Amino acid sequence: MLVAVVGVIAAGCGPVVQTTPKPVATGAERNPSLRLLGFHPVTVRGEGFRGGQRLTLVVSSRRTWSRRVLVEPDGSFALSFRGIPLDRCEGFRVRVDDSQGTLARLTSPPFACPPPPPSAT
Repeated sequence: MLVAVVGVIAAGCGPVVQTTPKPVATGAERNPSLRLLGFHPVTVRGEGFRGGQRLTLVVSSRRTWSRRVLVEPDGSFALSFRGIPLDRCEGFRVRVDDSQGTLARLTSPPFACPPPPPSAT
């Protein structure tokens, strides 16, 4: 009988959702990070930065490309580099700099790619 009563009480309450406010990170609590979202175009997402901060994103492989980005109020950004011929087989590096230096890095070692087919001679 107790189980039936508890079931009726719980059923009458509707869904219960417990939420806790997301803490606001201070400078000491921030841990900036980078994640590659795609290769074509090269798209990078950053999180844990200071909102409103101006950053320089640098992508390096055979060549180096850089772009400026303004961080969203929530501390994140997403930036695409169109036309960059990144080759997964060679590896690449991404870094984010501000006026004080490098804040975060992402390094991808070369993937184990099959050798190119022999040329017909």
